[in-house]
Amino acid sequence: MRQYEQIGSSILANLLSDGTLRSLAVLTALETVEPHSLVVIEEFDNGLHPSRIQALIKAIVDCCQRQLINVVVTTHNPATLRYPELRGQLGELVTRRVIEQYLVPNFELERQKEALG
Repeated sequence: MRQYEQIGSSILANLLSDGTLRSLAVLTALETVEPHSLVVIEEFDNGLHPSRIQALIKAIVDCCQRQLINVVVTTHNPATLRYPELRGQLGELVTRRVIEQYLVPNFELERQKEALG
């Protein structure tokens, strides 16, 4: 966006992709919160092309450092976790898979009963 500000041009929002619009919304929100805030963003990379994920993460990290805020992000996108060089920038990286054993009590017992027939 800065390159367009410098030349005095503007772009209509309906010409931008959903991923670009979401990225702009996330970054705008981060730029406008109070210092020392905690911000939680669900599926921050939703709709974003995989080739742009690294740029968005870098922009989020830069914003967090500048605004003195903490951000927790979630993703269902395996492409986001494929950037090992970002793990240090992201702080603590926690990955979890929600599987049936967390949702159904006695999951293993039920599975064994089904296997026996």
